[in-house]
Amino acid sequence: MWTRATQTLMLFGLIGLGAVGVAQEAPSNSGASAARGAAQPVAAGTANAQKPGGETPLGDLSPFRAIAVDTLRIVNTGDLGAAKKRIKDLELSWDQAEPKLKPLAPQKWETVDVSIDRALKEVRAWRTTPAASSEVLQALISTIDGLM
Repeated sequence: MWTRATQTLMLFGLIGLGAVGVAQEAPSNSGASAARGAAQPVAAGTANAQKPGGETPLGDLSPFRAIAVDTLRIVNTGDLGAAKKRIKDLELSWDQAEPKLKPLAPQKWETVDVSIDRALKEVRAWRTTPAASSEVLQALISTIDGLM
């Protein structure tokens, strides 16, 4: 039968193929994909670019996005130790901003908070990989971008 490693590789391959298909779709103005809550992968050039304005129902999330993008850049170099240090900045700044941001839009805050928690957990995991860390960081960036 299939080994666990083979199953995992196949799953990442399918996710990768799905991501390529989503990235190649033309953006629509209907907002249907946003309404479905579909997460779209962050293209390499998009991840490094700052979104204009950065205003969301939670206010300006661009500082948090910038830390996530920087952490993703570090992960992509393979320096997971440095990525763990950088993501600590995200945790501290997010926790510090919680009293101000959460009352503005509690459900949206919770959505971003869960995504940040997943990123923190994966990047700090004992046996994390650059691919797994990259995936959760891209999902976090997409979550923030979905609010902008």
